[in-house]
Amino acid sequence: MKVAVRAATLNDVQICLAFEEKDEFGRKTKLDEIIVSSSIARESIFLAEQDGNAIGYASLNFLYVSKIPLLTWWYVNPESRGQGTGSLLMHSIENWLASLGFDHLLISACRELEIARHRAAGLEEIGALRLGPGEMEFFFKKSIAPANIAMTAAEAC
Repeated sequence: MKVAVRAATLNDVQICLAFEEKDEFGRKTKLDEIIVSSSIARESIFLAEQDGNAIGYASLNFLYVSKIPLLTWWYVNPESRGQGTGSLLMHSIENWLASLGFDHLLISACRELEIARHRAAGLEEIGALRLGPGEMEFFFKKSIAPANIAMTAAEAC
């Protein structure tokens, strides 16, 4: 079955909030809906869909002064993993950013699996933040190739 990636719309706020709540820290704030709605308005939240159902999610933020894009949340439902959906999300984000003139982005990661994956891919580790007891967030720099071709999840594998 084909997976498509699209920019989220304000009609997708609740879908996006459901993905945002899937972090291991279980944090929720009164700002969540405002932050997500603002990101949607900037066209910086992407949904991966299969048969009309959202199966993956990615959220970009921009560091204000430098305007560097920061991928803060990148998630694929467990039953949809290993089929190229995460890669399709990443390629869609890279193409969008390249079309805006960016040549790199930052990626934050808290989970050991994510951190190991970024290190194995040779991404440049540029720093870390201690968020609290036992909580670290690592930051990686990823170069972006110029915008090129659309890709399906099957091709991303």
